[in-house]
Amino acid sequence: PGVCLPALGIYPLDAACSVIHRHPEIWDAEFDPPPVFNVDEEIDYIDAMCAAGRVAAVGECGLDRFYVTDQRALDEQERVLLRLIEVAMKHDLPLILHTRKAEARTLEILQHCGVEKADF
Repeated sequence: PGVCLPALGIYPLDAACSVIHRHPEIWDAEFDPPPVFNVDEEIDYIDAMCAAGRVAAVGECGLDRFYVTDQRALDEQERVLLRLIEVAMKHDLPLILHTRKAEARTLEILQHCGVEKADF
């Protein structure tokens, strides 16, 4: 009571940051690519915060095929989404999804994983 809990996630463009920086030719958006950070360490942090009861939901997370069209980067987005789904389900928390031009694929993944708590 009286406490506001955050949602923690990894934005889809950020999820692919390492691939984008290793292959700069795949980035053609009108703005700079996201900064590089250790995505797996961030997921571990999100998991720990969920375990501590300090998070209300996992997200934003999802797939973005508007700015990301290279298959290597899309594969990394899916890998990150799957890990975040695992964290959310492990802690019985809802997912907050940000998906663009990849709605059908996102729904396939959610259904395959048995996700029941999600908001787009």
